[in-house]
Amino acid sequence: MNSLFTALLRAFFCAFFCHFVYGSWEPFEGKLRYDEVCHFTSHNSYAALEHGYLYAQQSLSMEKQLAYGVRGLMLDIGESKNDVVLIHKTSFLTRLICRGKEPMPFLRALEMIRQFLEDNPLEVLTIFLENYVKDSSLLDSCFLKAGLDTYILRTNPATPHWPTFEWMRTNNKRLIIFNATGETKYCFDQWRHVVENQWGALHPARACRERPESKVHKKERRSLYLLNYFPFFDLNTNNAYERINTESLDAFLKRALSRGLDTQSQPSHLPTFLCIDYVEIGNGKKQVEYINTQKRTERTSLS
Repeated sequence: MNSLFTALLRAFFCAFFCHFVYGSWEPFEGKLRYDEVCHFTSHNSYAALEHGYLYAQQSLSMEKQLAYGVRGLMLDIGESKNDVVLIHKTSFLTRLICRGKEPMPFLRALEMIRQFLEDNPLEVLTIFLENYVKDSSLLDSCFLKAGLDTYILRTNPATPHWPTFEWMRTNNKRLIIFNATGETKYCFDQWRHVVENQWGALHPARACRERPESKVHKKERRSLYLLNYFPFFDLNTNNAYERINTESLDAFLKRALSRGLDTQSQPSHLPTFLCIDYVEIGNGKKQVEYINTQKRTERTSLS
C-alpha cells in the first residue's frame, strides 16, 4: 500500500510540476504511428548545468527536460572502471568539464528513465546513443539492471512501418533505442533507420546537408528523420542561445521544411525529431508543436 501511495504521489507531483512550471504537454494520439509525429529531442541531454557541467549543452537536469516535454534523449556513453558512464568523448575530459567529479553512471540515467515511464504510462521515449562501449554485453547488462528490458521495443512489428502509440502503450513497449555503432540486443542500428542532417552547423545551407554516416545508407528505406540544430561549440556567453534557438532556428527550419536535405534522403520535409541545445530557451518547443500541426494537416489532406 505504501509503495502504491508513493507512486501515486510521485505521479501527481510530476504532473503538477510539468503543467504549472513548464506548461502542459499532451501525449500523442493512440492511432498515430511512432514515425508520424515530431519528438522534441535534447542534444547531450546529460551535459547539463544542473548535473554539474561547466561546459554544458543543457541547463535543466534530464528529469526536468522530460517534464518540459522532451521525449528524445541524446546520450554519449563510454567505459570507465569496468562500468558504463555518460561521457564527453573521454572520462578525463568529462571530469575536466564537470569540476573533477566522476562521470554519471549510465545506470543512474536509465533508472531515471524507467521511473518516468512508470509514472507516465502514456508516454513514449527515444534514446540516441553515441556509443564508445566496445563490449555490447556490458551495455545490455545496464538495461537489465535498470529494469528496462520489458519496456524496450526490440523489433519493428509493423514493418515497413513503426507501431502506433496505442500498440506501444498496450504492449508496454514505450522505449526505443538507437545505437550509432550498430544493432544490439536492445538497440536499433541508428543509420539503417534514421536520416540525419549535419550537426554543429548553424548556417541553414550547411545544416541542411545529410550527415556522412547517414548518407551511406541513403538508398535504404527509412521513415525516421532527425533534424539537429546546435553549434559545434558555444559557451552561451551573452545569452547566445536566445538568438540561436529563436531567429537562427526559425531561419534554418524555414529552409529545411521547404527544401529538405541536399541528398533528398528524408522521407518527408517534416522531421520526426527536432534536436537542440538548451531546450527551454527560445522556440524549440513551439517549432515542434508547429511541425506536428503541419503533419496533422498533411495526414488530413491525404485521407
